[in-house]
Amino acid sequence: MRTWTCLAGLLALLLGLMPCPVSAAPSAYHLSKVVMLTRHGVAAPADDNQLPRITGKAWPQWPVGPGQISPRGAQLLTAQWASLRALYLQADLLPAQKTESRVFVRADNTPRSRGTAEALLRGLTPGTLPAYAVVNLDPDPLFEPVQAGLAIFDPAETALAILDHINGDFSQFWESLGEPMSLLDQLAGPLSAEACNSINLPGGCRLSDMVPTISIMDMGRRVEIRGGLGLGSTLVDLLVQEYAQWPQQEAAWGQANAAALRKLLPIRSEIFNALHRTPLIAGIYGGPLLRDMALALYSQHADPRLNEAKCAVFVGNDNNLAAIGALLGIDWQASGFPPNALPPGTILPWNCGKAPATTAKCVSGSSCRASISCMRR
Repeated sequence: MRTWTCLAGLLALLLGLMPCPVSAAPSAYHLSKVVMLTRHGVAAPADDNQLPRITGKAWPQWPVGPGQISPRGAQLLTAQWASLRALYLQADLLPAQKTESRVFVRADNTPRSRGTAEALLRGLTPGTLPAYAVVNLDPDPLFEPVQAGLAIFDPAETALAILDHINGDFSQFWESLGEPMSLLDQLAGPLSAEACNSINLPGGCRLSDMVPTISIMDMGRRVEIRGGLGLGSTLVDLLVQEYAQWPQQEAAWGQANAAALRKLLPIRSEIFNALHRTPLIAGIYGGPLLRDMALALYSQHADPRLNEAKCAVFVGNDNNLAAIGALLGIDWQASGFPPNALPPGTILPWNCGKAPATTAKCVSGSSCRASISCMRR
């Protein structure tokens, strides 16, 4: 039996939402292995000039360098994974002693993924040296195959694939996101001259003035939704991370509390997933990773450490999680979040359980249904 479960609990308490913990395997099943894919935790922006360039307003000074997990982000991750450890101990997946012998972590080779790997291991295998595996390649082809040069996006084919995925144009998003985009317009105010001039608008333009476009850049190595919707998606992600870092103060230059941020969340979720759940893009970003995860789940991976582990964790990016969801044809709904939301620290665990002989099994030629289930405590 394979079951996908979403865990979007890292920001849940900060935003006043119900956490969405991973649920133990049903009592009729014995949980034998879990392979997880997680997004990095709360981190400083990789480009610390991005927000000022868009808005012309200063970004708070983070306590770490660009692209690094903050101490608070690490603490949140450790607490999150400590709760997972308790659940897996209860399910007899992990032993009470020498837990590290059952755990293996494969991380993307970026500072934020490395920091996430260390922090999660402090919660999952407390009292041990947080040891994890990376490859000595930057970018890592498993998590960033396009940037690593294994594939490129053909501009015409990619643009058509995205348009087909979103039913031809962006009009549906302007309609569904009208209210949150209006709020974001108010919070961001007039944008910087640099941001406006980049799309041939006069200085002082707003997000709602920017027509969305599909852009394939860097000789096919980067694809983006640009314009007001694309910039809005980026801004919401940055503001959520800001609030997670400094929950004692309001985000967006002192204007946005938790309730306001909850209203903004659909902008990030809908626009990000419109791009990264497009089948063509998902296949490129998620295909190699999904193969590795499946091989690890069934203990057939070329790396014996992934085969031996009862709890294998891949630490990547939100585009990886979106791609995996699209490739498997699954959706998730964490309580209080928009559909398919991917806040920092989101986890997708793939559980493998053994059923009693009396339980119905998948027959040859059929497929076991993968499903997302978020359980309230």
